[in-house]
Amino acid sequence: MSKDPTTTLLLVADSSASDALRPLTALRGWLAEHEVDLQVRSYGQVSGGLPPMTGDTVVILGFPHTFWDTEVEGRLAGPYGTRAYAQALHAYLLRTGQKLADTAGASLRYLNTPGAVALTRDKAAAQARLKRCGVPVPEVLDRPRPGDVLAELGRGRSLYVKAVCGSMGKGMAHLAPDRWRTNYHYEGRDLLAPGEPAGRATWESREQWLFHEVPAGDRRFLELLCDTRGFLFERQIEARGHGALRAEFRITVAGGTVVAADERTAPRDALTTRRAEGGAGRTADPADPCVRAASQAAVRAAAALGLNYAVFDVVSGADGEPYVVDTTAFPATGTPAGLWQDLLDLLVVRPAVGARPAV
Repeated sequence: MSKDPTTTLLLVADSSASDALRPLTALRGWLAEHEVDLQVRSYGQVSGGLPPMTGDTVVILGFPHTFWDTEVEGRLAGPYGTRAYAQALHAYLLRTGQKLADTAGASLRYLNTPGAVALTRDKAAAQARLKRCGVPVPEVLDRPRPGDVLAELGRGRSLYVKAVCGSMGKGMAHLAPDRWRTNYHYEGRDLLAPGEPAGRATWESREQWLFHEVPAGDRRFLELLCDTRGFLFERQIEARGHGALRAEFRITVAGGTVVAADERTAPRDALTTRRAEGGAGRTADPADPCVRAASQAAVRAAAALGLNYAVFDVVSGADGEPYVVDTTAFPATGTPAGLWQDLLDLLVVRPAVGARPAV
C-alpha cells in the first residue's frame, strides 16, 4: 500500500516531449510506493504561476520545446543554434527558475539548477569551464579568421565547427584538408535549416540533420562560419576505433557516480555516432581502461559544471586519453525505465527517506 508522499517530484516538460519521457512518467506508481508524488507541469503552467507547494520539492527541468519552437528555432536572426539561441534559452530558464522559487521557496531543490542547465547549452562556455577545471576537452581556435582556419587545414589538421546551442548533432560542419561537409542547408549563400525530409516518421529521425558535401575551399562558406557569433571551432580528436569503425563513450553520471556507460560506434567515415549515420550502441566493458578513463573524466566534468545528473559524450583518443566533447543535462531521450528507476532511486528516493540529498 502506498504511503502518503513526503516529497514532490515536479517534472517540468511540455507535451511534445511526452513520448521521450514516458519511461520516466511510467514510474509514478513505484515513486508513490516510496513516498514520492510525481507531478508533471508544462513550462506554460509554470509561467502562469503554480499553486503554492508545501514540503520538499525536487524539480526536473525537461527541454522547453514549446518556447524553442515558437520563439527560438527559425525565428531568431542568424543560423540555427548560434549565440542568440543560447542567450534566449539561458534567459528563459532563469525566468522559469524565478517562477518556481516564487511557488516553492526554500523547500525547492533541483536535479540540475536552471543556471547549470543553461551553461551546458552553450558549448563554448561549457568547454571553457571544463578546461579551467582541468577536465580534458578538445583544443579550440579562438575567434579564428578564414586565414587561421586555412592554415590549420594546411598543417593537415581537421576541425569540427559546432553551433554552440545545437543539439542532436544539428548545426555542424566538418573541415578536413581535402573534404568539407555540413548539415546546414548551404548552396553558396546562407546557412539555413534543412527542409524536413520526406518519409522520416519519428521526431528523432526528423531532427537528425544529414551531412552533405561543400566544395573544399569555399570562401563564402568559411567566412559565414568565422563571421557568425556562436560557432565553436574544435580540433578533431584522432579517436580510437575498431577497424572500419569509430567509437566514443556515452557516460551517465548521477550524484557523483557513474550509473551507465555505453559505447557507440559508427562507420569510420561518419562524423558522429548518431543512428542517422549508422551509429549503434552497446554496454561498455567496465574492465576496458578507456572506459574507466572516460568515466573518471565524466565524473569530473559533472562536478565542474555543477550537475547532479548528466550524460557526457567522451571521445577516447588513439592514446587512450579521454576528451569530453558534449554534455546533456536535460533528461536524455532514449533513457529506458530501468535506468530512470536507478537514477531516481539515487537522486530522489534515498534522500526522501533520510540519506544525504544528491539534489
